[in-house]
Amino acid sequence: MTSAEWDYARSSAGEGPRYVTGWGNSAVEIHRVGTIPVPVTMRLEVADHPPIVIDFARRTYSATLPFDRYPIHPGSVAITAEAVAPGSPAPFPGIGVQLDGLLWAVGITAFEGSAAPWLRPSDRYRLSRWPNFTELPHTMDYIRMTALLGAGFLSLPELCAGASVSVGQAQRILNALSLMGGLQVVGGVEEPTMVLRQDAADQPRGLFGRLRARLGL
Repeated sequence: MTSAEWDYARSSAGEGPRYVTGWGNSAVEIHRVGTIPVPVTMRLEVADHPPIVIDFARRTYSATLPFDRYPIHPGSVAITAEAVAPGSPAPFPGIGVQLDGLLWAVGITAFEGSAAPWLRPSDRYRLSRWPNFTELPHTMDYIRMTALLGAGFLSLPELCAGASVSVGQAQRILNALSLMGGLQVVGGVEEPTMVLRQDAADQPRGLFGRLRARLGL
């Protein structure tokens, strides 16, 4: 990376703190900063709660409270992001917790079933990496939708129809997987639609049966 590119990336991290309200605006900042092509640390301070510190370079974070102990609708979140030199020490002691857990929780919660602003109605989605459901809170609907997304590009309506879920349920998992960096997204291009056999969910050796066995469910 050239000196000019480094300077641009550092300025893109933004000079904090930025004050936002709610997890939706926080998710937008996390998504923006997470795409900056240099190591970045981020600090989220929810009023009257301990801070959440993210180390994007190591894909870890640190917080003294679990996410469900934070308010669902935080009134004020102060966000500070800083680009750091490659090889810099972690911004918190210890090894931290895998970042996917936090991004999953924020993505599921942030937009209350509406689309994240970086996703468009014409987009089609395919899973690019499997989330570790042994460490993420989930339902069988989430597993079913993830399996469908792993089989081919789908639009939001196709995902809803294939998994028999509401638009809000489908949009929550798309938001979460996107925030985690776990989706391929194409827009305005017709991709082959994956068709699920009607009896796939009922077959012991079918797609969902294999998923349940894999997860020990």
